[in-house]
Amino acid sequence: MKSQPSRLLALLLVAACGRAAAEDSGAGGSEWVLSPQPVVSIGVADGDPNYQLYNVSAATRLADGRIVVLNTGNSSLAAYDARGQFLFRAGRKGQGPGEFEVPTWLGSLPGDTLAVWDQRLKRLSFFSGDGTYRQATSAPGAEGMFPKAVGLFSDRTLALDPGPDVFAMMQGERGIRRDSVTLHRFASDGSHAGVLAKYAGNEVHVADRATGFAWNDVPFARQTYVAVAGERLYVGDSGSGVITIYRADGTAAGVLRSPLAPWRIQSSDVAEYRRSRLAVIEDPERRREMEVTLDAAPVPELSPAFGALAVDPEGNVWIQAYPRPGEPTVPWAVLGPGGEPLARIAVPSALQVLEVGRDYLLGLRRDELGVEKVEMYSVTRTPRS
Repeated sequence: MKSQPSRLLALLLVAACGRAAAEDSGAGGSEWVLSPQPVVSIGVADGDPNYQLYNVSAATRLADGRIVVLNTGNSSLAAYDARGQFLFRAGRKGQGPGEFEVPTWLGSLPGDTLAVWDQRLKRLSFFSGDGTYRQATSAPGAEGMFPKAVGLFSDRTLALDPGPDVFAMMQGERGIRRDSVTLHRFASDGSHAGVLAKYAGNEVHVADRATGFAWNDVPFARQTYVAVAGERLYVGDSGSGVITIYRADGTAAGVLRSPLAPWRIQSSDVAEYRRSRLAVIEDPERRREMEVTLDAAPVPELSPAFGALAVDPEGNVWIQAYPRPGEPTVPWAVLGPGGEPLARIAVPSALQVLEVGRDYLLGLRRDELGVEKVEMYSVTRTPRS
């Protein structure tokens, strides 16, 4: 067994090699291309309720091309065929078998089994590919008021993020904070299986309001993005640009560094960020709270190192450049499992990436009226030069 110093040295060497490769290549690899228009689009403002989406949290594509969407707003799963035609709906509001209170995560397993995590019930429910409810596993020992599922390892153990520590924020300092997070692993029977990782959470602004204690996101916040794929956990810190890889038992497996450089924040970026944040808040009190936060929060010189993280079925790591406010597209860099630069690809800035596959990308788009659409784009991989 390696000693702690030798293990740390090994990780630093991996990080240095990844950094050198990125600097030499300028994020290198080839240019992959997204289809100019979605090949499948699901979601309407009016009409058939089976195509109306309600606060979508996740979507996944099954092996036969079907697309399953998790609607947190009406506590249901909706399935569509490869052309986007409605097939069936599963789940409903409630606490009984096959029902949800606050479903926030969706994953697919071999055999087209669907898994749904409910934050409020602290329960993982399994459905067959036709929407039939199969079983559920509760994790009553999960910490936090609303623990978030990060993903399932291949052995069906679950990675859970306890979410913000509200009591610590209430008792701690006011202003900009970035508290630590402890990620836990739960076995398939719901028992606690150990700690996976500890890392810095997301930057928030904590303040006392006339209506009580509150916290909000801050402009250009440093955040941590977490993903699970196979037997690996990926923890990306957008403040440092470092992505640490862990095995399912919590031991470190390697380090990658984002090849995408932060950019210098201009006054026009701040103005556009403020406009876009306030534009989506309808409640006057909530809007005033956000204005106070935006006025009080200091603006950093540089943007975060990246803005999102995803891992495809081949173990390639997709890293989104931090989006510049107002830009129509945002570049993503794709690194191979060993950190080698594979490609760059431009994705619409308005698209929240939900899942990446070998030849497709699933994302969520919301228009100015809040109408949601789940869109699938094809991905063309060009050979490396």
